[in-house]
Amino acid sequence: MLSTLLFKSGLNVFAQNDSLSRNEVRLFIAPLNLLDMYSGSSTRAGVEFGIKNNVTVYTEIGTFLPRSVINRYWLRKNGGLIAKSELKYYTNKNKSTTGKFFSCEIFYKVQSYETTDSIDLNPGYVKDYSVSKKVGCLTVKCGKITVNKNRFVSEYSFGLGVRFKLSESTLTATENEHIALVGDSESNVYNNKSGKFIYPNVVILGFKIGYQLK
Repeated sequence: MLSTLLFKSGLNVFAQNDSLSRNEVRLFIAPLNLLDMYSGSSTRAGVEFGIKNNVTVYTEIGTFLPRSVINRYWLRKNGGLIAKSELKYYTNKNKSTTGKFFSCEIFYKVQSYETTDSIDLNPGYVKDYSVSKKVGCLTVKCGKITVNKNRFVSEYSFGLGVRFKLSESTLTATENEHIALVGDSESNVYNNKSGKFIYPNVVILGFKIGYQLK
């Protein structure tokens, strides 16, 4: 409840201004990615620019922090690069690039880190090992951008798509098949298991803040 109130309060700082040029350029950062407990903390920055009436392109790059803000023990020496590109269509009737939008996003990352898991063999044991992965996503999103009179910008979005992952680790094939679950969660198996996988990609809440240059 408290986090919801804080998030809504943050959005209220940005009062929407619909009288915008179609040629604006916006710079963004994605602060919520510092709190990613599954992939680890990352810093990301992007730019959005208009290409035609109410159509824009957004491009973002980022890198992982060696130690996450949260989940510091399970993700160590985290590194890699992140890139995404997004084609956005705004539904604003006056053809300005503000307000509600639909988009198609392509995402790609390469990542490597060290972690620790229990191996569920007889007898069981704990093992430190390394993981490297490549992940690509194709996602359809909807969201909303607001811009205030001082050109500060906020964006929130939701989305659904498909995720492709190729992962390798220093575990043996037998160990890879016997990574023990952590409590009632399968997140460690999902994150660390080697192989080729296809998953749904769900964007529960995307949030960015930025500044409009022109």
